[in-house]
This record gives sequence, C-alpha cells and structure tokens, in this order.
Amino acid sequence: MLYYLAKFIMTPALWLYFRKSSFLWAEKIPAKGPVVIISNHAASFLDAMIMGVKLRRPMYYYVRSDVFKGRLTRFVLNQLHMIPIYSKEKDKSELHRNADSFNVGEEVLKNDGLLLIFPEGTSRVERNLLPLKKGVSRIVMQALQKSPGKPLYIVPLGIHYSRHAFRSDLQLVSGDPVPVNTFSELYQSNPAKAINQLTEELEEHFEKVVLYVDQPERTTVLENNLQMADNDQGKQFTEADFCRQKRICRQLSSLNEEEYKIIEHKQLSYLATLSAYGVNDKSFSEKSLRTLPPLLLVICFPLFALGIILNIWPYLVGRKTADKKVTRVDFYTSVLVAVAAVVYFAWILLWLTIAIIFSSVWITVICILSPFLAWFALWWTDRYRDWINQQQFEKLHRDEPDKIIKLKELRKEFLNG
Repeated sequence: MLYYLAKFIMTPALWLYFRKSSFLWAEKIPAKGPVVIISNHAASFLDAMIMGVKLRRPMYYYVRSDVFKGRLTRFVLNQLHMIPIYSKEKDKSELHRNADSFNVGEEVLKNDGLLLIFPEGTSRVERNLLPLKKGVSRIVMQALQKSPGKPLYIVPLGIHYSRHAFRSDLQLVSGDPVPVNTFSELYQSNPAKAINQLTEELEEHFEKVVLYVDQPERTTVLENNLQMADNDQGKQFTEADFCRQKRICRQLSSLNEEEYKIIEHKQLSYLATLSAYGVNDKSFSEKSLRTLPPLLLVICFPLFALGIILNIWPYLVGRKTADKKVTRVDFYTSVLVAVAAVVYFAWILLWLTIAIIFSSVWITVICILSPFLAWFALWWTDRYRDWINQQQFEKLHRDEPDKIIKLKELRKEFLNG
C-alpha cells in the first residue's frame, strides 16, 4: 500500500521536476515473469524512485544497509520494497546478513517479480563504468535453481540526467534481455565459471545502454557535449539521438591527453564567450529556437504568477533541506525531489481539508488545478528564458555577425571531435 502511495506522490513530482523525459525501448522489459533490472547509479535513491514510477510492474530493490536505522524506518523501507545490502566498507561485521537479503531477492524472482540491482555498487556523478559485481549473477543463478525451467531474464537499463539540477532532462534506455537459463547447465557443473561468464556477458550488454567516458575526469566536458547534442534533438528522443550520444562518448574516450586538452580548451572558450554575451547554446543548435511572441508572454503572466504562488513553497522546503543536509551532488537531487514531493502532497491535503471544512468549491477547484498551474509556470519560465536568449542572440548577430560564424564553427569542431 505504501509503495503505491509513494508512486502516486512521486509521479507528478517527477513530471514537474524534469523539463522532459524519455524511455527508449521500454517494450524490451518483459511484462511478466521473473526479471532483474541492472542499472547504472547516477543519483542515489532518485534512480530507484524514477524506475518505480516509470516501470509498469511493482519493483523491489537493494539499498545500502546503513539507512535501515530504527524499527519504524525499517518498516517503512520494507513497505517501499527496499532490501538491505551490506558492504565490506561500512558493514564488515554484518556481511553474513547478506545471505538473508539475497534470499529475499530470490523469493521475489521465484514469485515472478521484478528486482532492481545497481551492479556497480555505488552512486556517483562521474560518467564512467565500474566493473560489475558478481552478486547479480549469484542471485539470479540461485533463484533459477529454485524454479528450474522457468524463463528468467536480466535487462540492462541506462539512466541519464542532462545535469543534476531542477528542470534537467531525464533519459532511460533499455537494452536487450539476457536469458539466464542458457547458463543453467554450466552452473550445475561449474558454478564459478557460470557466474563469471554471465557477468562478462552482462558487462557487454550494460555498456551498450550507458553513456560514459573511459576517463572519469572528462565527465564535465562529456556532459557539456551531450547537453549541446540534446539541444540539437527534436522533441521526441530517438534511436538516432542515442547513437549520436554514444558516438560522442566514444570519440571523447579515444582522444589522447593532448587532443583532449585542445577539445577542452575550445569548449571552455565557446562557453565563456556565450556567458560573456548572455547567449545560450540553444540559439546555435541545429534546431531553430522557437519563441513565443512577447504579447502572449504578457497575457499568460497572471497564470504563471498564480502557479508560482500556489506551488513554490514545497520546492523551497525541499531545496532548503537539501542545502542544509546534503554535501554530495548525487544525493542532493534525490533529497530535494523526495522532500518537495512529500511536502507538496501534504500541502494539497491541507488545502483540501480547509476546503471541506468551509465547503469551498473554489479552494477545491484550485487544489485540483494546482499541479497543472505549476507545470504552466515552469513552461512559461522556459519560454521566457528562450525569448530573452533569442533577443541576446539577435543583438549579437546584428552587432558582431562574424562572432556568430566563429562560434558556430567552434561548436562544430569540439562537438564532432
């Protein structure tokens, strides 16, 4: 019950938090039967919250054990389908309890459930790949022994944020399901070899859905390039867009240090020039920037203001909490979204209670419309920023047309390697 309540609360929260979201090849995830999702881990527990909302099936997932403190906390987390996992770094004396946690995961699969595992074992903002831990293979092979003959699949899933900030873009990419049953016979004769071979195959499939660079210190340059590539995309995220993203990743990874420094310098020069002139990369993208007429922005301003007044408070509470409690970037977004979503739900309930007490139809209507007004306020803000950006771009085009040409050439140079 609590799991579905959390999903109900988080669905509109994520809809408002992200500027746009896409899920490529979602149909590859089997609609029934035992399935394990393996995903990269870019934003702490926000990753699991997103998949809990996006996946059609109820999901169980492993969480670091140190958050299971106190009886009430353990009860709530268990109701949210979380399973504790113990690590050598933080819970060395409790490692034996992983056997019970693995048993829980195996029972989920035995009952045709869906299990999420982050096989790299740690959340981080760097866009690199870590070796997959063998725990995934052990769990699925042991689960397969409890239900021999039942098809069991592991599906790699890449989750990507354009940046760790409000109104960023979200992108999920599902890979091809890996059938575990093909390793069953080998596991009977040589468990260690079966686990190693399955892990190696999973790494090959995992790499295909994750946007990464071999050198983690190149993350910032990669993210800037990916953001610019995103500016060149249409509204609908396509297979071609993802192929271009992967190509950018490969090109940046293949550069030697000298070549990389040249690309980094060109990118920094380009971004510094845009900042100096108050211009955004969107104006230099392959897609023309469409802006609303100023008169329409003015006409829509009252709805924007109403949307801000009704909805800003939960966001401010979430941001203040994250500012005060969080030091890691990958945790910041998770805390902000979770706190803001819960506060917003309580905020709406409070006003609905007031509406019932005073039998106010108007307050009830406003409460119902509040999420849509919040979306409109954010949409208006994006359109206003695009309009301001376009005015700056046109001014620069009038005053220094040669600068526009040089910037476009510079952008093409480092973006295409």
